[in-house]
Amino acid sequence: MRKVLIIAERVYPDTGPRSHRVMSLAEGLTRFDFDVTVAAYLDPSYNYTIYSSKFINLGTSLFGIKRSDGRRLFKKFNLTLSKLLSRIIEYPNIEILRHAYPLLGEQKWDILISVARPYTVHWAVLYYLRQNDKSFIWLSDCGDPYPSSTSPWYLKYILEIWYKTTDKILVPTANSLAAYNEDFHNKFCLVPQGVNIADLRPLGPCELSAKIVRFGYCGTIYEDIRNPENFLSFVDNLDLEYEFHLWTKSQNYFIQVLPNSRSKIVFNPIVSRKELIEKLSNMHFNLNFENNNVVQTPSKLIDYYLSGRPILNVKSSLSDSDKKNFLKLYYESSSIEKNLFENELLQFDIDKIIKDLCQRVF
Repeated sequence: MRKVLIIAERVYPDTGPRSHRVMSLAEGLTRFDFDVTVAAYLDPSYNYTIYSSKFINLGTSLFGIKRSDGRRLFKKFNLTLSKLLSRIIEYPNIEILRHAYPLLGEQKWDILISVARPYTVHWAVLYYLRQNDKSFIWLSDCGDPYPSSTSPWYLKYILEIWYKTTDKILVPTANSLAAYNEDFHNKFCLVPQGVNIADLRPLGPCELSAKIVRFGYCGTIYEDIRNPENFLSFVDNLDLEYEFHLWTKSQNYFIQVLPNSRSKIVFNPIVSRKELIEKLSNMHFNLNFENNNVVQTPSKLIDYYLSGRPILNVKSSLSDSDKKNFLKLYYESSSIEKNLFENELLQFDIDKIIKDLCQRVF
């Protein structure tokens, strides 16, 4: 049985896309008879023994790296240092190097998967390999391209060494290839964001409100990547009754751009993925604000597909068709039956993804 080490910053109960990525890869690989260990900044109160994989804590971050429960030490002090040092030494994430280094030499690993962001997870493996012989297959998983515009100038040289040293680079979408050095495109493998569909799909019919139209959105707003301000202004000025349900950390943004609709906004607490999908399945439809670039694809689309409800894709520019589609769903979504999205979800079946990865890489 081959031994796999996956290194990441956070895992469950964190609900970010990287955490979902790590957990699905780990559990998928164990079903294919790999001995998987996951190293991250764990939540000390979370029960990780419910999973087939083994979990070990990377350590205690004195620099203030967030744990998987969202907490960090010396928060105010470290946030101040981060503003000063993030563009010089990638503070606080640079601390991962000292925590990951001992794990890499602790036992013999056959396969190592480093999951970014942050990219310092990759730098940690690179740092180890500059001083030790390479004895494992190294797969670098990249959910998003490296943010070179906000990083130290010298990191472009480290990036070049990383390209040459890692065996394969895993990316979730084919579109993201455009953001990477084309000289190394032969190292890239398309590995979509995977889920165990049977475990997550809601059971039973959707429970739609007969009195009021409810639509939902989950995720964070990054105004330079996806900015729904035009759409929200359009909705804010409509004389319609609705409930806009949000699962987001960007609450202030929505309050500011929806001044006339504050009574119609429902902020919901962040919940587990399975619970979120259940709640999304009871929306009349769900919103996806498209990214301005073609190299990043929101992972929330998988959750939307699993919910079985219609999806309204909205561009930042807000076209006339976006407006028409919104009004169409507003008036007609109550009669739309649950859509299983079988064809769309097939590409995200984690067992199919792992099987394909094994055939191509292992």
